[in-house]
Amino acid sequence: MNKSLMVRQVGMDQGRLLLSGTTSNSAAGFSGYSYTVDKGNLYITLRYSLLSSSGEFAIEWSTKEAPYTERLFAGELF
Repeated sequence: MNKSLMVRQVGMDQGRLLLSGTTSNSAAGFSGYSYTVDKGNLYITLRYSLLSSSGEFAIEWSTKEAPYTERLFAGELF
C-alpha cells in the first residue's frame, strides 16, 4: 500500500506543539497517536484505521511533558 503523510502545520503556541495534516491513503481514518521522547527528540506515531471517515489529523501536545524537545519526527502506523 503506497501512502504519504502530508503535514500542513507545525508550530508552538503557549506551551503546546500544534501539528496537523492528512494522509494520501483514502481508505484510512485517523484514530489517535502515541509518542516517545528520547534525548531531545519527540517521536509521534499516528494511528490509522481502515474504512474510517477521514485521514485528517490535528494534534495539540503539551510541552510540559518534555520541555527540552529539540526535534520532531512523525510517521504512520496502520
